[in-house]
Amino acid sequence: MGNGNGTEMKFRIKSTTPLLRAMNAYHTKTDTRLGDYKFIYNGCRIDPQSTPDDVDMGYHDYIEVYRDQVGGKPVIYLTLPREVDAKVRLSLVPSWKLSAHYPATPISNSSTNQSVEWQVSTRADGTLRENTIGVDVGYLFWEAQ
Repeated sequence: MGNGNGTEMKFRIKSTTPLLRAMNAYHTKTDTRLGDYKFIYNGCRIDPQSTPDDVDMGYHDYIEVYRDQVGGKPVIYLTLPREVDAKVRLSLVPSWKLSAHYPATPISNSSTNQSVEWQVSTRADGTLRENTIGVDVGYLFWEAQ
């Protein structure tokens, strides 16, 4: 297993043993939590209950380990049967910080958290007009870490 920064660890399990066993061993050695990382083999996320046989894994094959995304990359769609002016405000939990948002409106920083606000007009065709900066979009997007 490798974590993308050059660190490799080797684990041996039987071809019929669930890969969860190797994942748990990785977390024990790295003092990390299972839910915080994703394990990728041949470009696909590994189901912890699958076995090396299930995913056609051979001897000396390599599993990539990446920190799972914190915060997510949600897209906000506003689809209404009629045109409406709306304010959409996104407030993050204190431990998260915005890394991107679209359309790019000003970010508000308080002593406890970050937030972003969009002033939009919905349209019957599903598009939006962000009125603060005057741009037409199909959705609102944010990313946080």
